[in-house]
Amino acid sequence: MPKTNRDIELKITINKFGYLTSKQTAKYCGISLKVAQRLLRRLARKDYLKAIPLPSKTGRSPYLYILGTRGVQLLGVKQSRPRLTLNQNHLLLNIDILLEILVYFKSTEMHCDILPESTIRRSNQHINPIPDGAFMLSRNDKVALFLIETDSGTEILKSKSDTHDDIQGKFFRYTEIFEGNHVEFYEHYFSQKLTRFRTLFIFQNLTRLKTVSKLLSDKSHHFIWLTTLDELYTHGIAGNIWKVPALKQTGKSII
Repeated sequence: MPKTNRDIELKITINKFGYLTSKQTAKYCGISLKVAQRLLRRLARKDYLKAIPLPSKTGRSPYLYILGTRGVQLLGVKQSRPRLTLNQNHLLLNIDILLEILVYFKSTEMHCDILPESTIRRSNQHINPIPDGAFMLSRNDKVALFLIETDSGTEILKSKSDTHDDIQGKFFRYTEIFEGNHVEFYEHYFSQKLTRFRTLFIFQNLTRLKTVSKLLSDKSHHFIWLTTLDELYTHGIAGNIWKVPALKQTGKSII
């Protein structure tokens, strides 16, 4: 890809996610980390990007790159600065996963469009639950919507209250959305007519996956698929890595 086109595409992607690290830029552009660092510094010197330090409790802070003044002007978007905390790991992981998905489908005949969590939150559409990301696959006249949840391993599985503020409650809310086909927000964003979706839960380890899968015995949960981070990174998003507890199926692919 010519350098100019790559630079513009990178700015568009950074605007979509809100920010990228040098490692994420290297992944997206298919270049080495050192080349990515030089590219980001060059764009920052020209004010197309701006480097901000990632909050860190100890040691040297890595940088996040957001759009600079000239980048905002070039794309015709509003200037925004991400809300940063000392606990950015979950948000960075969500971006890592969406980039993994985006890069995976670059070399296929399928078109992939992504929707980061930050974009959903900025929409003020009161989506509940807000997924950790979403993507749409299209090929010919067929389209499919996928909502992503990345499990940190700390969320309560099943609480005694009826507030549904737990994993089981999240399953309940997703089931309501699925059965009512309430996908209007995603149809508007992707400019496509969508018929329901699959919710993809990605776990840190197999033990957590097995524990959570016990909550999905009802057949109404057939649209909720599970895998682990290791399986995702080893075999790819479209690999035969998915488990569907409600249907007692394993080794499934999303395509």
